[in-house]
Amino acid sequence: MSPRRQSMKPKGEDTSEEPDAMRSLAMQAEAMGRDHPHIALSLRQAAQLHLAQQRITDALPLLERALTISEQHLHQESIAPPDARLAHALPEFHEEAEQLYSLCLAWPGEPRVRSLALSAVLLRKGLSVAKLSELSRTLSRGLKREDLKAFELLRSVRAGLSTLRLLGPGTRSPREYQRSLEALSSQGDALEASLAQRSIALRWFLEQPPPAELPCRVVEALPKDGALIEFITTRKLRPTSESGVSSSRPESPARYLALLLLADGSTSCADLGPTEPMDATAILLHRALMSRCAPIQPLARALYTSALCPLLPRLGTARRLFIAPDGWLSLVPFAELHDGERFLSDAFHITQLTSGRELLPRPELHPQKQPGLLLMNLDL
Repeated sequence: MSPRRQSMKPKGEDTSEEPDAMRSLAMQAEAMGRDHPHIALSLRQAAQLHLAQQRITDALPLLERALTISEQHLHQESIAPPDARLAHALPEFHEEAEQLYSLCLAWPGEPRVRSLALSAVLLRKGLSVAKLSELSRTLSRGLKREDLKAFELLRSVRAGLSTLRLLGPGTRSPREYQRSLEALSSQGDALEASLAQRSIALRWFLEQPPPAELPCRVVEALPKDGALIEFITTRKLRPTSESGVSSSRPESPARYLALLLLADGSTSCADLGPTEPMDATAILLHRALMSRCAPIQPLARALYTSALCPLLPRLGTARRLFIAPDGWLSLVPFAELHDGERFLSDAFHITQLTSGRELLPRPELHPQKQPGLLLMNLDL
């Protein structure tokens, strides 16, 4: 069906692609298992068909399930040794998050859309091979020699599971393939559970909340007068390609989106417009602050107007702002922004973060060694 003919169909009426997509999804789940990473991609593609008809309530359960599956996959990839496989998979994780951010541009008034986008930004912002490598080193640091051997076995098992998922069934029957996946998954889970009894770091890693619970956990960590502001660079996405096949390729220049989470659990979002003018102002302000030669206040006021003014009516009684910038905005200390009469730090207590996830409780994974006891012979 051509895009023109598809666009002429009444909203809510099924297109011929939808039953085909759902049948394909059911067949994939039967062959590979319900939690296979390929299922997450198929769920997102099926959701795109609903989004093309503006049926957001039908698309959301599919997108929520896809995020849960892909996060389970990422959890296991975080344990496996980082290699080219992980570098290849990361763009898919970021593309999924980009799709969820873009929904806020199209459906800003939908609370479930905002919550799903918040989950994605808390999980995926700043995600990189370097970050995952650092996490893997953190989890292994401090383990005793015998536990290090078990941890290396765990990494090997997780890598084998990831490779098997990537290769697919091959000549195996669906039942044999799923049994192989379940065997490796169970072996890895048992190793993780055993090591977690003796490792604070691994226990903390395994106790991380699922995507749907993450915004609620951040709310619990916010003070009563606090608000989290997540800035995100995103784009408007077209739901279908010219051939009528679902696509998530960008159709517009990058934009800044602000996601707000208040201490009472309420959320809101604001489309702040194209990134280019704000980025230019942020770079000039950064240079002015570093040199202290160029005039600062006009730039600080311009960025205050574009980045903060649209958010002020949504903050309510919040007086402690936890701000997680993105893009070139990360260069700017937000406390220095100026409204023409006072600095932002004169009206609010500002804490700048990389991600709102930093608000979650984190144990002391590497406690400092206690100073040794110095014994002296006072008779000397």
